Amino acid sequence: MGKTAIYWHEDGTVSKSNPLCRRMPISYVPAILGYPSYYTEFEVWCKLSEICPKKPQTSSMKAGINSEPKIRKYIQSKYQPLQMVYPGYGYDYYGDNTFTGYWDALFIDPDAFMSSIPIITKQYDQENNTIINYAAFKMSDCALKSVVEIKTTKAKNREKVSTSGPAKDHLVQACIYAYLLNIEDVIISYTFLTEEEISKEIVDKVNEENTIIFEFKISDYFDDFDKEVIVPARKWYKEHLTISPKFDEEADGWILDYLRTNKRFIAK
Repeated sequence: MGKTAIYWHEDGTVSKSNPLCRRMPISYVPAILGYPSYYTEFEVWCKLSEICPKKPQTSSMKAGINSEPKIRKYIQSKYQPLQMVYPGYGYDYYGDNTFTGYWDALFIDPDAFMSSIPIITKQYDQENNTIINYAAFKMSDCALKSVVEIKTTKAKNREKVSTSGPAKDHLVQACIYAYLLNIEDVIISYTFLTEEEISKEIVDKVNEENTIIFEFKISDYFDDFDKEVIVPARKWYKEHLTISPKFDEEADGWILDYLRTNKRFIAK
């Protein structure tokens, strides 16, 4: 792998000679719009530029991932006769030049065939950043009922979630999935894990005692979702194709240390 030139600017931004390497995963959008998020705005840009060091997964993260099959099964039991389906990883479901990413599940009409889930596949010429092959398969919008987003958190957060509802970053993420699929209805579930379950990295069982399900429409939280979320997110992506947002020496310190000391990069 050749070295990457990193240009440091006096205004606290960074740039590269080549543009962003990938489209923006939808889970990153809340951070770039200023919502409280697991990521910083600068971290998102570094990830999109493929110059960000990887964070090790915590036991809480691993527990969340490992618990998803149990949580999906529980949610499915609450929404019969709708059929829950899962994304096929590697597919582009949106055909969008800015956004990418995978919803946790969809509910579809039970009479719809699973093979008719919208799948848009593209093959890229990475060197020239162009599409070299395109194939699309779509189903009628009426067969798509709702997007399901699954979240896990520590048991101590139950009262806060019960009182305040879904976190804003989770709302934005789930609603973008729905918006791009032309779905109005969204489901976000929260499963609360004990310290013992986090230590074991999987939930013991999923039930009404440790799981809350929120149902809502995009319009319940956003007056104009396109104007409030989609347009500014696209604008951010376009503006930062080659130059980063400003970094924060404290919040982004672990990334800055990596960029300043790793021999993979050439400082300019």
